[in-house]
Amino acid sequence: TVFSLSLYIYSTTSQTTIMASEEANLHPDVINLDEEEEGVRADLEKEVRTRDAQISTMEKTRLEKQQELESLQKELEEERLRQMKESILHRIEVERIKRQTKSV
Repeated sequence: TVFSLSLYIYSTTSQTTIMASEEANLHPDVINLDEEEEGVRADLEKEVRTRDAQISTMEKTRLEKQQELESLQKELEEERLRQMKESILHRIEVERIKRQTKSV
């Protein structure tokens, strides 16, 4: 038999009550969390939220660093190509000068 489960959370100053009821029968099962358990749960939730925020920050930083790396790699490749071009032009010029001095 398939049934759905509904959760209801009621909060008071001294305890939190979680009620679970089957939709068909509506038999409430009540779980009481005392203040200490509620505090532990709240601390764990806070820790999870903090870690999620840290992960989000780290992911953002990772993406920024990845973009920076790609930019630097592009710049490096452009510089390497510029130096190769200068080297080739220099060799061409040296050969031209050699031919001129040889013909004179």
